[in-house]
Amino acid sequence: MAEYKLSLIRHAHADPAKIFKEDKTRSLSIQGLKQIDSLGDVIIETNEVIDFFIISPATRTKETFDALSLKINSPSGYEYMDAIYDGEVDLLIKKIHMESMNYSHIGVIGHNPMLSKIATSFTGKNVVINSSGWICIATSSLKAIEIDGSSIIGAHEVIVF
Repeated sequence: MAEYKLSLIRHAHADPAKIFKEDKTRSLSIQGLKQIDSLGDVIIETNEVIDFFIISPATRTKETFDALSLKINSPSGYEYMDAIYDGEVDLLIKKIHMESMNYSHIGVIGHNPMLSKIATSFTGKNVVINSSGWICIATSSLKAIEIDGSSIIGAHEVIVF
């Protein structure tokens, strides 16, 4: 399989959960909208073009995608996937594999701990993706548990140790 890029993006800061509000419907806070502007600047500065996005159906991830795609003039395609919200890593990895046949740079907008676990698996380092965090990984492998040799080529609001 040819090398491709995988961008993992954690949604921006969301309004705190309210007593009667379901987690999935939480929207972005004002702080979150400002974070997306900063994230977009970093992606633009690195000249990374994300061809296709896979997005959690949660309101805050949809809002992150909408604002980010306007900022970076992207993407050519996108799809919402329940498995991201549900934390189903295997289904997401299969979807990434399918889309890597058609796209050279795939973006996933989702939640922790799932995204940090995937980044850790790909890089072999401990990775924490903060709110509005982004990590771009160059890889040729999709076996997330057994990955060696993937390299980090861009990051924003990410801790690697």
